[in-house]
Amino acid sequence: QTPRQDFSFEPAPGFEMRRHTQGLNVPYFVPSTFSNSYPEKSSELRQFDNHVDIYHIRSLHSECDWEEKKRTRDILQAKRRGNKQALEQIRKTPLASCEK
Repeated sequence: QTPRQDFSFEPAPGFEMRRHTQGLNVPYFVPSTFSNSYPEKSSELRQFDNHVDIYHIRSLHSECDWEEKKRTRDILQAKRRGNKQALEQIRKTPLASCEK
């Protein structure tokens, strides 16, 4: 995942310090200088964490939407081929992003 300018959900060069949001406890990574701009217990930090929570939720919605569309395509393909075993397997496979 490409890091955003101000944080990343994965460790990356320049984003090595791990944090968790105060609201949803979402893990994210920031630069080592992060606390200079966002001191602990500050309103700026609360706003930043809220920004990360919202970005996380939007990402999950987008990923869930993609998984649902892919499942629909796979189901249609299995139906066209008459492959009942594949169809049943597709229906049983959980949609990871939709379950978070």
